[in-house]
Amino acid sequence: MIKKLYLLFIIWPMIGNILITFWVITISPLVFSLKINIQYLESLSKIYLSNILIAYIFMLSFIFFYIKPILDYLKTNNRLESISIENKTRILNAPILLSTMTFGAWIFAGVMGDINHYFYFNKITQESFIGVAKGLVFNIFNASLAFVIYFYTFEYGNGRWIIPFFFPNNILSIYKKTFRFTIMKRFRLYYSAISVYPLLLILTGVLRLKREFAPNEIDSILNSILLIIIFFLVVGLLVTYLITIVFQKPLMAMKDATRKIAESNFNKPLEVVSNDELGRLGEAINKMASEIKEKEFIKDTFGKLVDPEVRDYLLKGNMNRGGELKEVSILFSDIRGFTTISENLAPDRVVEILNLYFDRMSNCVSHNKGFVNKFIGDAIMAVFGAPIEQKNHASLSIQTAIDMKRELLEINKELEDLNLPKLKIGMGIHSGTVLAGNIGSINRMEYTVIGDTVNLASRLESMCKELETDLLFSEETFMLLNNNFKVQKKGVFTVRGRTKPTNLYTIT
Repeated sequence: MIKKLYLLFIIWPMIGNILITFWVITISPLVFSLKINIQYLESLSKIYLSNILIAYIFMLSFIFFYIKPILDYLKTNNRLESISIENKTRILNAPILLSTMTFGAWIFAGVMGDINHYFYFNKITQESFIGVAKGLVFNIFNASLAFVIYFYTFEYGNGRWIIPFFFPNNILSIYKKTFRFTIMKRFRLYYSAISVYPLLLILTGVLRLKREFAPNEIDSILNSILLIIIFFLVVGLLVTYLITIVFQKPLMAMKDATRKIAESNFNKPLEVVSNDELGRLGEAINKMASEIKEKEFIKDTFGKLVDPEVRDYLLKGNMNRGGELKEVSILFSDIRGFTTISENLAPDRVVEILNLYFDRMSNCVSHNKGFVNKFIGDAIMAVFGAPIEQKNHASLSIQTAIDMKRELLEINKELEDLNLPKLKIGMGIHSGTVLAGNIGSINRMEYTVIGDTVNLASRLESMCKELETDLLFSEETFMLLNNNFKVQKKGVFTVRGRTKPTNLYTIT
């Protein structure tokens, strides 16, 4: 990284400014008369080069002292998180500050060179002041061109190498003491560099041709105009390429980032390398992705604590206490003799059995559009028809019981391979009206169903042991079934807690 800093901050400016020096020499005939240009070339080594050299030394010294705190930090500390805010601000401000420094150095070198030039060749006259003024305008143009080239090339290197290294968290907008070079300003600068500046120089040459018809100057002016056209074709291509990269790369990255967010891929944050509008947008996308990731995590975790259907129902704003009457089917299942099984096993083995059992049985419930309302010890209470209404809730509950019986056979095979006891279950199903909604206190609520339908389903599950079957369901459930099930009537029984006898059924 230290080598890249030297390359970007020291060597890069020297190369760029040497090119600008060559450019100034080639177009000077366009601005000044042939006599002055002859004097200019004569005084170049005596006067101008010394001023340019002084400006170079001053500029490079300023750049070195500007980046010295950053270099000192890198030489003594490898922990990026401990780098000071001041040093980070220096990095962000480097393109605009050092480009401005280059602009000032060119103005200094040109103005001082012109003043010394007129002192060397001429007396102090009105014509001398006019010459210095023309030279100042010429130097402002050249300094502006140096600023444009240096700024765009420096910003490109800063965004590619330096900022990603020093700002791994991709947050730049929090640094207040930074110059924010907006997109509008960038395009104004770009327009000036490839349009206004070359057109003004060409206009200067045309006006000279119109005003001065000296044959010995026409060739030099035309050659300078040709050089301007060629030079600005190259500069235009370079600046266009750089500004395209500066905008295209983050925009393409944002496109990919939003596509990944849509696919719920939040693993790689968007790289932010500027503190302009694009940088702010990149930070906003990263923040959005982080918040969506957090919400998805909460939603996923919430969906493990309650059934996903209930989760989605509550997240749609149904958080008020109370409920509504719904026609549902309730399924209760319970492991037979699980107290004895637990007594003879270590707690971790008991949990292992329960997790296996609950996981597979819950899949049977959700596959048939029901939701597990709660686990009660080793028992499962499942609801069909709430919170999302299901017209065939009775058939879905019976199909779930059949699936659970089939799944239990597979579970017992696995338990046998693990030298664990096999399981037996009893299931009870009843259909009817319940109050479905959020029940509890203000601070803690639970979505559940309340009513005699729930109580009767629980009673039927308890009667399975007495009637030596693994499934019992009520007359109300039987009346709602289609003809796809092989139903066997168990008889007429009086369920505990009720006075009226009822027909009970099972599946063969």
